[in-house]
Amino acid sequence: MKTPLGFTIFRGVVIAAVAIVAGVGLYLGGAPAEERSRRLDQQRLTDLDQISSSVNAYYQSTGALPKDIPTLLRNPNYSYLQTTTDPSTGVTYEYRVTSEARGYELCATFETDTTKDSSQQTMNTYPNPLIWKHGSGHVCFPLTATEITKPPLPVQTAQ
Repeated sequence: MKTPLGFTIFRGVVIAAVAIVAGVGLYLGGAPAEERSRRLDQQRLTDLDQISSSVNAYYQSTGALPKDIPTLLRNPNYSYLQTTTDPSTGVTYEYRVTSEARGYELCATFETDTTKDSSQQTMNTYPNPLIWKHGSGHVCFPLTATEITKPPLPVQTAQ
């Protein structure tokens, strides 16, 4: 039994429409592997931000930078520091004190490049899109521990 021509054309149109929708979805949303890479890089940035916050807190309480990441992990004051290892490879992120006063670097290996991307997704990169822009591959971020600044005391005027 032969299939009617109208049904064959309808089936072809439906298959073409599904293919077009799938293609547009992949174009707009990216391939699953690209999305996975973006999510892993986002986790790396979140991890680096937590380490940076811990370094700042350590500096503010001791007046010195920690010698290494295990110094932070041994201190119960920084128990909020959830992870110090890459979510994909399990390798510990790099931390090193630089020669600048209060200066240090945090390093990670990224799968994506956000330096040329101005999309909304990249612009909302947690925690700070300007500091944490990165290329793909091994990237080190030069950072400076923040000091506690106290607001000036109010001046009393004679009445």
